[in-house]
Amino acid sequence: MSFYISGSMNIVILALLITGVVFINGFTDAPNSVSGVISSGIWSKRKACLISGISNVAGVVGFTLLGGKVAESVVNLSNFGKNAYPCICACLTGVILFGIISWTFAMPSSESHALISCIFGASLASSVKAELIPFVSILIYTVFSCVFTLILSLFLSRRFKKTEGECIKYEKFACVFSSAAHGAQDGQKFMALYIILLPLKSLSASVPYLILAFTVGAFMMAGTILGGGKIISSLGNEIVKNDAKIAFLSDFSSTVCVFLCSLLGFSVSTGNIKACSLVGAGLGCRRKINTLTVKRIFLTSVITFPICIFLGFALTTLFTRIF
Repeated sequence: MSFYISGSMNIVILALLITGVVFINGFTDAPNSVSGVISSGIWSKRKACLISGISNVAGVVGFTLLGGKVAESVVNLSNFGKNAYPCICACLTGVILFGIISWTFAMPSSESHALISCIFGASLASSVKAELIPFVSILIYTVFSCVFTLILSLFLSRRFKKTEGECIKYEKFACVFSSAAHGAQDGQKFMALYIILLPLKSLSASVPYLILAFTVGAFMMAGTILGGGKIISSLGNEIVKNDAKIAFLSDFSSTVCVFLCSLLGFSVSTGNIKACSLVGAGLGCRRKINTLTVKRIFLTSVITFPICIFLGFALTTLFTRIF
């Protein structure tokens, strides 16, 4: 049985799904940016989440004005043919399902990996050829970014000699830029869905896209405030005991990596990058690393790909029959 859905209803359904994914990103991925400043006691959760939300908006808007290279990398992966609407709905539904599952078990999942994998699975289920090379490229970018930030944080921690007060001051700035970097990465990916659907060749700095950028940041902020506690705890002190120095070194290293990848148009996972920066900073400062938490995060990252490819494929097969 098939159902006819009007153009207006299509827009409503798609808007609700995108809003759901952005909100879930707020409590499963965006907390990575504020876990250090909160767990080290520098800022309260409410203050950190508010500043982080504003910074996320700035990151989305800023990189939209710079051309939206990350969004274009997501568009290049998408090959839906005439089935763009059901494929996008399937991808978003898959990300939401996986995000809820990972949050339930306090696993710092990556909506980036989930979205990319669902898109690839949806492409496999559609009537056109799936883009294997862009997908493999994203896997390479993921490995590169994790190794890069681990080495950078390890290198800096061996040479960084500042007082506790100086570290607190630096960490406040690092948290702001870390949140902006998260917005630059993940916000662009969500906005790319509109390019696929419309379709458009590139992001435009027009009023509708700027409004969309503000909306994405607002829902990320709401998700972090309402449900980010589990992930803040997981990345805050469970990998390594956090203080101002560890928080600054990890936020600075991860921010440098995410900004560079965003400028180059590499689609990466901010959560995995932050976890690797914490490991590097902890090792460099000769702190005890909780290997069980690291293994759990690594396992979550690995299983994200096959699970979300399956979700994208299965939901696309279902939605193309419904829509």
